[in-house]
Amino acid sequence: MSKEWNESIFGCFDDCGICLCGWCCTPCLFGKNAEKIDGSSCCACCFGYWLLGSCFLCWVPHMMKRQTLRQKYNLREDPSYGDCLTTCCCGPCALCQEARFLQNHVEVLPPAVSNQDTTKPEAQVVGVMMITQQHNYILVDESQAASSHSTSCATMADKRAVGEPYLVDSSTFSSETANNFGEFCFDSARATKSGIAFSNNDCTVEWTKPYEASWIPIQTKSKLHSGKWSLKFHVEEMKSAQIGVGFLLDWSIGPDWGFFGYLGASSTAWSYDPSTGDIVSRTDSIQGNLPKFNGNSGVIELELDLPQTDKGSFTFIIDGVRTPTIQLPNSGAVAIPAVCLLSHGQKVTIKDLKQTN
Repeated sequence: MSKEWNESIFGCFDDCGICLCGWCCTPCLFGKNAEKIDGSSCCACCFGYWLLGSCFLCWVPHMMKRQTLRQKYNLREDPSYGDCLTTCCCGPCALCQEARFLQNHVEVLPPAVSNQDTTKPEAQVVGVMMITQQHNYILVDESQAASSHSTSCATMADKRAVGEPYLVDSSTFSSETANNFGEFCFDSARATKSGIAFSNNDCTVEWTKPYEASWIPIQTKSKLHSGKWSLKFHVEEMKSAQIGVGFLLDWSIGPDWGFFGYLGASSTAWSYDPSTGDIVSRTDSIQGNLPKFNGNSGVIELELDLPQTDKGSFTFIIDGVRTPTIQLPNSGAVAIPAVCLLSHGQKVTIKDLKQTN
């Protein structure tokens, strides 16, 4: 059953700091809210809101994020088209209302933790954005990891109780689900929605027709968990452009592609770009100066370590060269391999799925 907002849309003086931010730097408040709602990049959302605001369309992403927030916390908005009216006519007030609500209800998902020291990556071009960021990584001992697992289990139970989305945990699977890893092929249902074609029993995807999108994300039907796995992405044609291969973690409501909808845009998706030598997550390059393809084709192997009761990890291997292993943010992770095509003519085949343990 849906609930009423516990913050008034016109509660201007309930938090003067949020009110001031909402009126003096509206795009910044939108970016901060978006980050708390689904882990989107604050800077990217701020820039997108400002850019769309120049043509009076900033209410569109605001409406989408407000809908996501309401669905996440089962909040009522009457009438059904209220999100559109609220964000279009009372945008700053609505942002302040959301910010006050989020201030008491949401914690931002942490970025992936690596067990390797990193240097500052080069600028990473993703879609229309260019972002450079320094990342700091930490190590935890076994006692901290055990405590973290207990806390995450309690958090997931709490989220289930109130109907919030949560990362799927394989340690909670029934005996039937524990042996279900999906089908190792692309989701060909997308073939009717864009200019892509599938072949090789849906294990090969190619961008074959002109299409208005800047990128086309395609996930597989696989859901890998409870062990060690390896698979290969054979990039048959890159067309001298960026391309992404990797995976997303499964949520109770399905994988999160992030605000911009490409692989690596969310905090629970990781993409390797062999044109630049970067691992991308949350729109940022979290590992840079890594191996690149020598030409327009090559093979990227992905190794996944997905234990049920501990945090997992993953490693990309580029034409036989290993990259640093990166730790996943949660235990019992369920991984969905995926690719993201960014240019007409690109072609990728998935192959050689193996459970190695």
